[in-house]
Amino acid sequence: MKKQSIKILFFVALSGGVIGSLLLDTFRYSSTKAQETVRYEKAILANQIQVVDKNGNSRISLSVLSDGSPDITLFNTRNQKAIRLGMYSDGSPVIQVYDGNGKVRIELVVLQEKNPLITVYDREGRSLWVNP
Repeated sequence: MKKQSIKILFFVALSGGVIGSLLLDTFRYSSTKAQETVRYEKAILANQIQVVDKNGNSRISLSVLSDGSPDITLFNTRNQKAIRLGMYSDGSPVIQVYDGNGKVRIELVVLQEKNPLITVYDREGRSLWVNP
């Protein structure tokens, strides 16, 4: 396997692990609260849904952006973006992983009819590594 392919697989696995871990922790906490609710709805219709912690801080945002594309954002305990799963307006899916200062550090996007693109950024937003 080429060195580049190993790097790509590493970043994809890392992104998936981080997302899975955050979702598991978030839903583990919320599942105990959900069991206290006796009302069952078949569907909730909204342009945005915010899941908040016990202090009212946003932890998960599910929304439809102004261009019609879906967006799921997970927030850290300081109410900053941690992970974003969404789509660009052209329909290209994207996963972005943010640092503790709310800056994108890793981005994985599959551009329409092109190869996947993984970019790793430094603190200032300059790309450190981009897959060819």
